[in-house]
Amino acid sequence: MTVSRRTILVAMPVGAAAAACRNRSPKPPPDPDAAALAGARDTEQRLVAAYDAAGDTMRRDLHAAHLSALAGTMPSALPALPADPTGLVRGSVAPLQAAAVGARSGHVAAVLASIAASHLSGS
Repeated sequence: MTVSRRTILVAMPVGAAAAACRNRSPKPPPDPDAAALAGARDTEQRLVAAYDAAGDTMRRDLHAAHLSALAGTMPSALPALPADPTGLVRGSVAPLQAAAVGARSGHVAAVLASIAASHLSGS
């Protein structure tokens, strides 16, 4: 069987167009540390809101710095305020330590461990 030059010329643009439409860049894999970071951000947002409501600017600023280190911001709608922010701080130490140990990224591990150490001191 012989393929004519005309058949090849007609088929080329269709094949080239189909190849150009495919997305060649694969989706990036999900961030394995995303859940740990989201949990830490949520805790810090609640602590910032609680200490802000209590007028404790020193602790508020400390937790705002933690939130910033986690690349987080305060949401426009304030999170639910914990009844006992000190209890939330103490209760967050073990999960932060576990998340730091399990983190895939060295940077994320360092940030989570640093925040856990701060919370361990009672701040």
